[in-house]
Amino acid sequence: MIDYTSFKTENIEIINNTFSIIKDTFSKEKTKTGWRRTHKFTNKNGIDIYLTYDRFGNYIKMFIKFSPHSSSNNNIHNANFFSLEEAQISILNTFKSLGIERDDLKYFGVSSIEIGVNFRVDRDAYFILNSALLYSNYFFKETQFKHYKIATNDKHKYLKVKFYIKSEQKKTELDSTYYELGYCDKNIMRFELKLEKINKFKILDFSNIESLFQDNTEEILQNFILYHYERMFFFNLKEIDTQKLKTKSQFKWFGRWQVTGYWETLNATKRSIERQKYNKTPKKFDLKKEIRNNIIETFSMKKKGDFPLKTSIKKEEDFPPKKINPQNTQNPLNSSNIYSKLYSSDYIDVGNLPKY
Repeated sequence: MIDYTSFKTENIEIINNTFSIIKDTFSKEKTKTGWRRTHKFTNKNGIDIYLTYDRFGNYIKMFIKFSPHSSSNNNIHNANFFSLEEAQISILNTFKSLGIERDDLKYFGVSSIEIGVNFRVDRDAYFILNSALLYSNYFFKETQFKHYKIATNDKHKYLKVKFYIKSEQKKTELDSTYYELGYCDKNIMRFELKLEKINKFKILDFSNIESLFQDNTEEILQNFILYHYERMFFFNLKEIDTQKLKTKSQFKWFGRWQVTGYWETLNATKRSIERQKYNKTPKKFDLKKEIRNNIIETFSMKKKGDFPLKTSIKKEEDFPPKKINPQNTQNPLNSSNIYSKLYSSDYIDVGNLPKY
């Protein structure tokens, strides 16, 4: 659930103690642009440590960056199922290797984090990926990797939404996919949220790393993932049941959607209206509902291992659709029922990011 994360502290005693441990075991690297008065140290286990110093050369801030998921797999991959409990264990083990004890966690905050879920799909993964058109009102963009898409709110670049085929990800030095290397099955995808300016999100008290160890943390993060997943829009004409189109309006809509690049010609308001029309059009199947069920199925798992072959979670049709009030941003989605508040027959607030 938790992937690459940056932890921050300004506790001088902890900083000096950690430096005394890493100075002879980590290699020093040049920092990228933007890191003023900062030294970077890294090791083969995928841990990067940034130490910021004052004008006297004393270290005053420390950032510890690593992937709890990859670390649990000896920094080889992050393609398998990974629970919050396993992430917590990985964080504690990594910190302990740096001389940081459990009681010291209260001196750390989270400065950036990746929250996501790997899940099994029942259809061709590229068919699903190529059908992912929008997050909110922002188009998913192609990248240099054919298995990978990303969407960013142009006004608030502190949130990046990633949607990709995890089993098609490559181990660069081996030029083989995670599936070919046996790290996961062929049909594993990932939905991920990268939170880059953590103070913009109020789902947890990220100023204190202890918030990742609360009894309800897993539920809060699951709801956060599902909330943002609801803002996705899948478009594929193969979904539409043309035999059930009855009205002139439906045939008119269907004709428009067949025009290549049609969605790109619409402004945000018109895209929102067209999405609602598409959602109400008779379907032979519903990709979004199928994938939502796949994600919820994964959330039902508690231990590391392979993904279940069959869905044991009730399908979307068994739950009445409910709308989310995007103005209610003071209370995170922390209901005891992870399904409530998350189902909407209409798409929510497509113009603004929720103020998490």
